[in-house]
Amino acid sequence: METTHDDRARLLERIQALSLKRGRFVLSSGAESDFYLDLRLTTTDPEGAALSARFLLAEAARVDASRIGGPTIGADPLVGAAVASSYHLGRPVRGFLVRGEAKRHGTERQIEGHCEADDRVLVLDDVVTSAGSIVRAIDAVRAAGAEVVGCFCLVDREAGGRERLAEAGVSLTSVFSVREVLGPKADPLPARFTPHTPYLTTDAIVELEPGKVLLIRRGFPPYGWALPGGFVEVGESLEDAVERELLEETGLALQSVEQLHTYSAPGRDPRFHTVTTVFTATARGPARAGDDAKEIALFPLDRLPEDLCFDHAAVLADWRTGRYGSRPIG
Repeated sequence: METTHDDRARLLERIQALSLKRGRFVLSSGAESDFYLDLRLTTTDPEGAALSARFLLAEAARVDASRIGGPTIGADPLVGAAVASSYHLGRPVRGFLVRGEAKRHGTERQIEGHCEADDRVLVLDDVVTSAGSIVRAIDAVRAAGAEVVGCFCLVDREAGGRERLAEAGVSLTSVFSVREVLGPKADPLPARFTPHTPYLTTDAIVELEPGKVLLIRRGFPPYGWALPGGFVEVGESLEDAVERELLEETGLALQSVEQLHTYSAPGRDPRFHTVTTVFTATARGPARAGDDAKEIALFPLDRLPEDLCFDHAAVLADWRTGRYGSRPIG
């Protein structure tokens, strides 16, 4: 299904008229906000539901998804509207909803509806903030054996959700940013300008013993061993990000850090284009696996694991030979 600029403009008008509330609100995180978005007032409105379904079905077609679904209750009206619209368009797509946890009666399922092994699934929500609920839905879909081919929302609140989904190996497509919904007074950029750039990440080379480098076994796709690291969050410097990621994934506190090189080849990450700045670091504390690291281990540089992710074999080779000014390891 194709969408038009008029569709987008009209949906934005409906969201601003029905769902955008001004005032003082306490969010589920405990933070305070001077606005609130109740997207269900748009997705349960006849015109709002029809327009939302258009964009959802367009994204499902783009990623070739055979199933659409997401966490209840934000996804409920979106899924219903899109499933019904797909039937009338002659290109039916089946839907499902994901409970917060499996029910304890009847079929005892967490996923209600159509989601089976080998399905290509687009996971969705009406709005994405920190992405906690949509990540839990992704975990449930993967546990069912289905493939998550993308995520979709009407509004991205730009509060770290996109980066968290990227860490889970999924790209987010949003119809609007929160800045567009708030209007031109809150957003100095033109309403139709949405920059599309690579994701920014950091990685750390930590030599806890001479000639041995610390690696983590990843808990999300792509699976395998990798340098500790992750996505830079809005408001963080590169140095802040590598310190946070190192602590979250290994429990180690950063002592010193030196920038090695930036790697930006478009194919270095099989999920999407990422640019990473690699640091050499020293750290202290007992090492333990945490966050999305399933396991951590020290590897001699001449006996690195074969299943190194991304371009980390080349990164370590560069570091070892001193190609970018770091001392050789011999």
